[in-house]
Amino acid sequence: MLERQQLAAQNVLLMKRLRDWNVELEKTVHEKTAELKTKNMILLDVVEKLKVLNELKSRFVANASHELQTPMTSILGFSSMLLDYWDKLDHAQILRFLGIIRDEAQRLSRSSRDLLDLSRIQDGKMQMERKKVNLKEVTEQVAESLKVVKDTVDVKIHFEKGSEEIWTDPDKITQVFTNLMGNAFKYSLDHTRLTVTGKSRKGLSVVSVVDQGPGIPPDKREKIFEPFYRIHDDVGKNVRGTGLGLPIAKAIVEAMGGVIRVEGQPGKGSSFMFALPKETKDENGKEDTGR
Repeated sequence: MLERQQLAAQNVLLMKRLRDWNVELEKTVHEKTAELKTKNMILLDVVEKLKVLNELKSRFVANASHELQTPMTSILGFSSMLLDYWDKLDHAQILRFLGIIRDEAQRLSRSSRDLLDLSRIQDGKMQMERKKVNLKEVTEQVAESLKVVKDTVDVKIHFEKGSEEIWTDPDKITQVFTNLMGNAFKYSLDHTRLTVTGKSRKGLSVVSVVDQGPGIPPDKREKIFEPFYRIHDDVGKNVRGTGLGLPIAKAIVEAMGGVIRVEGQPGKGSSFMFALPKETKDENGKEDTGR
């Protein structure tokens, strides 16, 4: 009788252990299944991102090749005509062909420089130095150089007190202003206004570049910062450029610890705004004013 009771007790204990093991096993299987699903979702997300990156890379290479090949084709074509028909061309034709070759060579040089700049920035290899820079003076210098090419745009510049000076790289910030203001100049009609303003907000210098050009549709605002992206419309279809100015400006601003965005509506102009810290921080997290 005692043996039966002991055997029954052992059976009960074994059954309890078996149930506990089953519960633990189900829990483990559930956790591992959930973990596997999560990893599969992450893997699928990575695969999709790689597909997008591959497509972007393919498009970038194709556009870069086109941007470099187009001026090279013109240079080769017109130089060949000069060599083959030198004695048959008059002075005016020779000068015109040489002018085209010069312009296309300059375009090729700009494209190559922009591609190298963008590559350095994206790879984190852009060298940055810190100096005190007066943003108003930079704006005035850029405006003066742009008006040499196109003097039919009225430029208004106003910086609030305290917003002009920041510690940053003078060459890189000049490139940002040149790209943003140059883009506005290219798309602005004659006798329209370009307004550049600066404000001081909580340790930031906030700069706005506002034009009276064709504007940018809301669904294109993020795309215009993609390399080689161009908005094709009646106003801008004949505007030449590498399609890298805005992406480079955005990359530089972000490398400086700032942000950039664009606003505006079609037919009502565009407003590019970027904000940069007036002071930078050193590797210890302390404010560095360059002194």
